[in-house]
Amino acid sequence: MPTSRRRIQITVKHRYHGVLKEGTRALLSSCLKLTLTSSRRTNGAKRRYCGLLGKGNVAVVKQLLEAKANFESKDLDGRTPLSKAAESGEKAIVEQLLKYKPDVEFKDPEYGQTPLSWAAQNGHEAVAKQLLEAGAKVDSKDLYGRTALWKAAERGHEAVVEQLLKYTPDVEFKDQEYGQTPLSRAAQNGHEAVVKQLLKAKADVESKDTNVGSSGTA
Repeated sequence: MPTSRRRIQITVKHRYHGVLKEGTRALLSSCLKLTLTSSRRTNGAKRRYCGLLGKGNVAVVKQLLEAKANFESKDLDGRTPLSKAAESGEKAIVEQLLKYKPDVEFKDPEYGQTPLSWAAQNGHEAVAKQLLEAGAKVDSKDLYGRTALWKAAERGHEAVVEQLLKYTPDVEFKDQEYGQTPLSRAAQNGHEAVVKQLLKAKADVESKDTNVGSSGTA
């Protein structure tokens, strides 16, 4: 591989996760041009200039992908670009990333959450729909044994729950920490609309928690 191309890819890797901030096509273009040189003088400029790339700019993401950026590259927390975009509800960016067939089942090392789990937790219904259509497993569990449905039910995200129920998730499973079903968690946190959705989906109204010391969401 040509040295100049390798330098571009290295810079792209380090800046890829910073794309989830502000940025412009002009900034990216200048950033890539600066990468072609390796002097001490331009190294400082690269760090300052490329560091201006930031959150939610679809054009920047598209250019990075077209420049062969590693779309599975992980940040210091072990998170992929898809994981971060799903958490933030960046629908347009998720759409761009999905064109490159990333691992939709990747789980971050700290919480063991998939991109779908992050989207569901934060109430991003459109992104959850995108991920489900891309083949994300609806019953994938995090390190606490919680599925996307459990996460959405806990926080009362009705639209997300509605999307997830279309994929016939297990409504009776219990998480490992509290031993609660999605119905139990939604009821505990006062989410009446979600309770109705889960009951309509045949959730067991008599299901009992396996941890009597469970507590609601902070």
